[in-house]
Amino acid sequence: MKLRILAALLLTTTPVLAQINADWTGASDQQWTNDLNWTSAFEPCNVGVTTYNATIGGGAGTVFLNANCTIENFTMQLGATLQMGNAISLTVHDSINNGGIISPGGNTVASGLFISDVPGDQKVTLTGTGEVLLNNDLDQIS
Repeated sequence: MKLRILAALLLTTTPVLAQINADWTGASDQQWTNDLNWTSAFEPCNVGVTTYNATIGGGAGTVFLNANCTIENFTMQLGATLQMGNAISLTVHDSINNGGIISPGGNTVASGLFISDVPGDQKVTLTGTGEVLLNNDLDQIS
């Protein structure tokens, strides 16, 4: 009986992690934050225990990111551009495979592309043949 109670408690208190793949369709407009533009039917930004892998396919044109967002993995294919607004950041916890152009916007410290290791994971990768455009000075944060 004690074992059943313990098992029931573990099942009810352990969060279930959900990782969702979201592919860009651009069905409505070119705004990242529009849920209708993604196959997941939700803008891919991590919320609670739900995390996202975002993919923008080739030929997508320019996708505009105008709100801060954190995702797990990001793939962008040739022919796509991610244009970030002023003071907007995209944080990627695991990997970026970039075949397109990532263009952080603005002149403020908060703008940019952040590749942030998930504690305990100790790996972050940036691969691909695309470009990351830097409009300002590059600062190294250790």
